[in-house]
Amino acid sequence: ELLKGTSAKNVLLKTALLQNEKMLGQNILYFAPVENLDLPAPKIDKSITPIAGGYSIRLTSDQLAKNVYLQIDEADGFFSDNFFDLLPGESVEFEFRCKTKIPDLENKLKILTIRDTY
Repeated sequence: ELLKGTSAKNVLLKTALLQNEKMLGQNILYFAPVENLDLPAPKIDKSITPIAGGYSIRLTSDQLAKNVYLQIDEADGFFSDNFFDLLPGESVEFEFRCKTKIPDLENKLKILTIRDTY
């Protein structure tokens, strides 16, 4: 009933819980299993800024990027967030915490989505 004839492969529902305009939490509901979703090929833009103890990374996408996974080979560190959905027109900002500077991080950062697995 909610979809009113629209294909479940192309629809999602984003909910957010706010208190005094502060985001307390959010969730994305899909109406079809991941393997049945009609996922576009997203163009993900990245912005990387050095910070104390690592890097700040901001990602934006022109299309839904489902199950974004980040990887940096040959780097000892960790992401403050990894494995998330990125909606078009929205940005996600997180940190890569590491002890040493990583030369050419812009090119070493691999960004994969569930679409890249098939």
